[in-house]
Amino acid sequence: MTTNNLGSKAMLVRLAIKQWSVRKYDRNVTQKIANDYQTTVDSGRYTKVLLAVNAIRKMSKIANEVRSYHYERTLPWYDWGPRLLPAANYLEYTQKIQFYKTEFEKAVNEFVQNYQTYIDEAKNRLNGMFNQSDYPDPAAISSFYGFKVSVDPLPDKDDFRVSLGESEVAAIQADIETRTREAQAAGMRELWTRLHDAVDSMVERLSDDKAIFRDSLIGNLSDLVSLLPKMNIADDKDLDAMSRQVEKRLCGFKPDQLRADKNSRRKAAKAAKSILDDMAGYMGGAK
Repeated sequence: MTTNNLGSKAMLVRLAIKQWSVRKYDRNVTQKIANDYQTTVDSGRYTKVLLAVNAIRKMSKIANEVRSYHYERTLPWYDWGPRLLPAANYLEYTQKIQFYKTEFEKAVNEFVQNYQTYIDEAKNRLNGMFNQSDYPDPAAISSFYGFKVSVDPLPDKDDFRVSLGESEVAAIQADIETRTREAQAAGMRELWTRLHDAVDSMVERLSDDKAIFRDSLIGNLSDLVSLLPKMNIADDKDLDAMSRQVEKRLCGFKPDQLRADKNSRRKAAKAAKSILDDMAGYMGGAK
């Protein structure tokens, strides 16, 4: 697949989650510590935790989960902000993101309703370090939180039309084409790396009969091979074939079976090592 029709296979998606850090540098305490230890203030900084962990736990947990999901379901696009979302994965992605957005907003509303209670608890916990000015006004605290997802089309060199000389426009169009090609290649390298690392983990854990492993060793691999066809923006037939091989030879094993039956465990480890060896020829630029 060339980059000419990449715009019909993928789009750019940006996830932005805003949260209050609930941490504040305390200059006075830093100075006191420096005085007590007879050192200078540039030897360290004291940062207060303004609210108890349980106050923000739910929001933080959801934010961490959605970021993990976002990175798992998208591919890199240069070095900033937006990531590449394959069109085949759009519906599932947007539905899941909407679920997370709803849950995050519920958690924020709950936090806002209990905000003053959390401040009152902080007065006792921080004692002499408590400073009311460290805390945003209750009427404004909700503005410190936000959850936004934006979707944009990929840049298209043929759509670039401005009042420049032909040579300048051609140079910019060539740069767009080059960067799109590089981004597509980087995305595919990441998919190969994800598959390689998942199989490599299986080899590492199963080759040692005494090594402990979680059910997710197989579950994550099964999830990955189910996801890869939707993420394969370059229609890489080798990746498809390798993914099917992994599914056929490895995903049929059950975690309890591998723990109880050493022969099954060794058979799975041998199959995983064989696949890893087969994959080596495709990993030149992926690691």
